[in-house]
Amino acid sequence: MEAALGLDLGSLLSQLTATQQAKTSAKLSERNVVELINKLRQLGILSEGELLHTLNGKEYMTVERLRAEVQKALRQAGGRLALVELPTIVGVDLIHCERQVAAIIAQSAGAVQEVNGELITTQYLDTIASEINDQLQESGQINVGELAAQYGLATELVMNVVTSRLGTVIQGRLEAGLLYTQSYLRALKAQLRGALRAATGPVMVAALLREVGLGAGEATGGGGSGLAAALAAGGGGGVIATLIDELVQEGSLRGSLKGGGSSWTPAVYGEVAAEAVANFYTQNGWVGYDTVRRMGISNERAHLKAAFPDGITLESAYVAPQLVATLEAAVEDVVAANAHAVSLGGGGGGGVSGGWADVGPLLPSALGPADVAALLERLAVLREAERRPAKERKAHVIGGTWVLSAALIAALQEKVDAEARALAHKALAERKASGGAAASAGGGGGAAAGGGGGGGGKGGKKGAAAAADDDDDDDWSTGPKGKAGKGKKGGGGGKAAAAGGGKGGAKDAGGKGGGGKDGGAGGGGVTAGWIASKLPGWCPDMDWEDDGGGGGEDKAAAVAALLLGGAVVAYEEALQAAFTAGAEERRRAKDALARSLEEAYGRLLLYGGGAEGFTAAGDEATATTLQRHALRTTGAECADLLHRWARAEYQPEGAEGAAPAAASAPGFLSAAEVKALLRAVPPDVAEGLAAAAEVPGAAAVRDAEALLDRGSAAVGVRVRKLDKKSEKAALAALRERLLGQLAAEADPPAALALMVPLAHLRITGKAVSLPGKALGPVLSRLGALAGAEGGGVSEELAGCVRGLAALHEGVVEYLRAQSGGGGGGGETGAMLERLTASLPPLKNALGLQVAGGAAPAPAPAPAAAEAEA
Repeated sequence: MEAALGLDLGSLLSQLTATQQAKTSAKLSERNVVELINKLRQLGILSEGELLHTLNGKEYMTVERLRAEVQKALRQAGGRLALVELPTIVGVDLIHCERQVAAIIAQSAGAVQEVNGELITTQYLDTIASEINDQLQESGQINVGELAAQYGLATELVMNVVTSRLGTVIQGRLEAGLLYTQSYLRALKAQLRGALRAATGPVMVAALLREVGLGAGEATGGGGSGLAAALAAGGGGGVIATLIDELVQEGSLRGSLKGGGSSWTPAVYGEVAAEAVANFYTQNGWVGYDTVRRMGISNERAHLKAAFPDGITLESAYVAPQLVATLEAAVEDVVAANAHAVSLGGGGGGGVSGGWADVGPLLPSALGPADVAALLERLAVLREAERRPAKERKAHVIGGTWVLSAALIAALQEKVDAEARALAHKALAERKASGGAAASAGGGGGAAAGGGGGGGGKGGKKGAAAAADDDDDDDWSTGPKGKAGKGKKGGGGGKAAAAGGGKGGAKDAGGKGGGGKDGGAGGGGVTAGWIASKLPGWCPDMDWEDDGGGGGEDKAAAVAALLLGGAVVAYEEALQAAFTAGAEERRRAKDALARSLEEAYGRLLLYGGGAEGFTAAGDEATATTLQRHALRTTGAECADLLHRWARAEYQPEGAEGAAPAAASAPGFLSAAEVKALLRAVPPDVAEGLAAAAEVPGAAAVRDAEALLDRGSAAVGVRVRKLDKKSEKAALAALRERLLGQLAAEADPPAALALMVPLAHLRITGKAVSLPGKALGPVLSRLGALAGAEGGGVSEELAGCVRGLAALHEGVVEYLRAQSGGGGGGGETGAMLERLTASLPPLKNALGLQVAGGAAPAPAPAPAAAEAEA
């Protein structure tokens, strides 16, 4: 083949050599090179981060070359190089430099580190450690903070460098940021020994160091160097305290460090202070803990207990046993006063005769209340008294410093109890006076109501109408001017009403009040302040002013608190005694009112039954008149008694003093009093009382009976209906009542008003309440019954009825003559004598034994009677 080509191996080699030696005629441009590198990257021959651009953009640098350049720059910088300087040195952007720095630090195994943006090698740190050691050996002490400032490194880094090389590269000791040598420590110890030996009293170590030139700035003129910095950094003295303790242990110094090593107290000062405390205690018998502390003695309680084992430890002082003996003697004198009576001042005599002592002047002023109490508790007499009840104690401690004997307390208790009882009586008197004024404030119209008014009604209008009706009923049929005999009317109506009004006044004086609780301790009466105000007058020689010495409570208030319980009991017992008496009086008054109400209620029912007899006989007019009169008198009396009972039950406290007088006043309650009562009672009771007030205006007794039943049920008083037995007893009682009134009556018109109901009761067995104008119809019916065949009326009663009819005619003529003014005074006098002479036989016929009485004469013929008239 070579022959065919015409070539041999030698010629080919010669041509190759010639070609290689020949110079090229064309070069690659920078653009071509860039495109070529980009093509190589696209083909994957070169990786993306394998080549780095330089800052001038004309060169490419591999990662390995950049890493080598960084290491070279660090070595040339002496082992410390700032990262921001690398781009200038190696010509590559900072971000690429930081990546290579991180790789170098990771591969160095701690030989290279980054600190605050700088690369530092261990060789550099060894170098500065060697320099620090040279400085330390030259100066004796160096502050680590100063070294950090000197080398521009962080204090923590310098501290680590020093600590890790202490004892190897650096020959010295480190204490609280202060680097020092042993020789410097020996010199400092000698200076401290001289300075502390010269101290005669407690001194602050830092101040002492500044005075001898060992404080701040003694080495460099400022900056917190020297021992002051070590003292502050040591938090309690540091190396200084250690040196002082070594000097004390060696015997070079006598004294002690206090306050965590911040102050020095020489032993000589403690000895002098202890001697001063002992002298004070010996001379005064006590010493305060604050005094001991001011002497510089710490743990004062333990020191005093060790120095004076027999002393007494109190809260604020340490006292000698002799002080307790002095107190015991004073207290025994007080207890001895219990053997005789104690006289009090304020009553014309002097002050307290013994029985008390103020131990305050016997004790040091520095002792507080707790100290005084602790000393008094050591006394056997008072300690035994504390275990006993207050009433059994021989002595009492008051206000912390006063000791009062039991005799003095008993005398004061007796005095204040008497004052409390007097105060209770005064409060009761004031309440009764105010209650009487309140009870009479409603107006004195009750007496003016008379026996025939409708005082229990709702208002004055109805009462006026009832009064007008009564005036009409009381007419004796003497003509238009026949009212002259009105005042002499009698019968079972007017007088019964007046008498019932008088009986209904039995109201309880005690009631529910009598001063009540408000009049005592709660109402400004027996209080601690009131007792305290009395004490200076009873015991003027005792200093009742509060000394304000921090011990305490006001002595007067303390004694008052001790006496208050007994005084309140005395006050309440006095009130209770009055209340009990008042309650019993109220109960009796209510019982009397209830009995009067039941009696009046029974009479009203009897009168209603008597009036119904006229209805059965066909005399409706007379029956209506009788019922109306019974309602206006006895019915009004029942309503008034019901109101009085309600007032006794619901009377407000404080009005008891006026209750008996108001309840027993003549007449009925006034309209103002009834109105005030309705406002004072509960609504349901007021409704019942209002219904009872309608009784005088009722149409019939049966209607009034329902109203009274409603009112009595509302107020809670019981009225009983009449059965046969009770009706018989009520009739007998009414007969005895009328006979009693008749026995004392000598006036013919009044006697006639009593005898006609008696005659009606004897003949018919029924009771009636008669107005003046109903006497004629009633006598007519009695005459008819007496003259009827087989009527069962005895001749004596028949004659009595005829006599009563004659008496009635005579009375009518007498009243007509008296009111008309006709005839002379002798004629009316003769008529009165004749009428009066006819009374005894009629009284005897009705069952009343009267001296000189005989059977009534037969009635004259009508013609003769008319002629005689």
